[in-house]
Amino acid sequence: MFRFVFLVLFLFEASLSGEHVREWKNLKGQVIKATLQDFKTESAGEGKDTVASANKSRKDDLVQLEVVIPRGKTVEKEPSHKKVYDIPFPDFSDDDKEYILDWHWSRHRQAFFDSCLQVVQGEQRAIRTTRRTKEGEPPKPLSDRVYLRDGSEIDGVVKNSLFSIHTTYGEFDLELERLASIQFGDGLSTHDVLTGVNKNRFSGFLGFPASPGNTKANFLTFETVNGAREIRREEVLRIIFQVREEELAGLYHDTSVSVRLRNNDYFDATVHGGQLPVGNRTILVSEVKHVLFEGTQSAVILKNGGRENLSFPEEDLPMKLDLGPEIKIFQGHLDRLNCDPDFRPIGTVIEAESERAANISFESDLPGRVRSISSSSIFNELLQKDDRIVSINGRIPEFPDKGDDSYEKALDALFNKKKEPISHVELGVQRGKQLFFQITIVRKDGTDA
Repeated sequence: MFRFVFLVLFLFEASLSGEHVREWKNLKGQVIKATLQDFKTESAGEGKDTVASANKSRKDDLVQLEVVIPRGKTVEKEPSHKKVYDIPFPDFSDDDKEYILDWHWSRHRQAFFDSCLQVVQGEQRAIRTTRRTKEGEPPKPLSDRVYLRDGSEIDGVVKNSLFSIHTTYGEFDLELERLASIQFGDGLSTHDVLTGVNKNRFSGFLGFPASPGNTKANFLTFETVNGAREIRREEVLRIIFQVREEELAGLYHDTSVSVRLRNNDYFDATVHGGQLPVGNRTILVSEVKHVLFEGTQSAVILKNGGRENLSFPEEDLPMKLDLGPEIKIFQGHLDRLNCDPDFRPIGTVIEAESERAANISFESDLPGRVRSISSSSIFNELLQKDDRIVSINGRIPEFPDKGDDSYEKALDALFNKKKEPISHVELGVQRGKQLFFQITIVRKDGTDA
């Protein structure tokens, strides 16, 4: 404990620099001000601490604090300097221990929070964002949400482990852990739509396979606080699945590309083992920008600016979906392969040559509701009056009375000239009560940010 006492005795003034500015107490109640820099722990399950773990033996765990130490009374003449101290975790008060574990928990999950699909079908998925509640208790278990055709909603946990989808290009199964939502069609003019945790879209007819000892065929098995419930497939309108901590594990392979089909489905997959046959040789997908399928001719656009014709030896292309299944797709179903790992567009892709060209006019008293679309707008024939923008780049948007709204900020980032611009903007759109669709806005080729 002597290090912490040393700081209190010799630092008559200390101020935090950085994000985590706060006062710290040792077991004797002595206080300093410092910045939390790091938590060095050898405990098993690093980053997955529970509420109770603060009381476990952590004698070898170290907390790194950065303190700004004044050299004199006049800061301008005698500038302060920074010093970092490693302090044993047990030397902190119970409140500070909990704060450290909360910070550590959040830091290890930040990359997941940034990359996971949090908003789907215009709705926020249930997600755990804190290690504990404000009262210091473990968070309540997350729930899936089921919407029924009679207008009712149920929260609980879906027990079906597999969902089968029969599409125009094949039939395959997807595991529950890889799905973010299901939207059921009317069985006539609209199809069922599955959205994967990686934003992939599959449309067709959805089936509920039986799971021995767990679920019956064509029934959704749902565990609620009142016990298990079985719901006929025909009664279900929509399912929004909770965010699971391991749902992105194993996705985003180096060899996978974004496959877009003519029926507007899109998904990530490794095509032809990650090597595309061009003429009498093969080209790694890492060398390709995109592939365009136009009738019997297909063009390979290389990253070096070259262009070559593509000639697959078979009519049905073998693909390994990032979400699991291996399938074969007839070339006539393919529209485009986007091979840039940082560009995975969703929905309809439109180009904008400027921030002004991508402007959308919203109703002042109805946040996010489209006012009107002119015939010259890039959104003509895509958006309609009274459509609502319900998500921007996978997050619920904000449309404040004053200041820039989420859409203005997104366009500014897309056409930013002062720093590296983002590659695209994703919009989630709701039309009426049940229709949801998506738009990806990109800079027009040759347009500078």
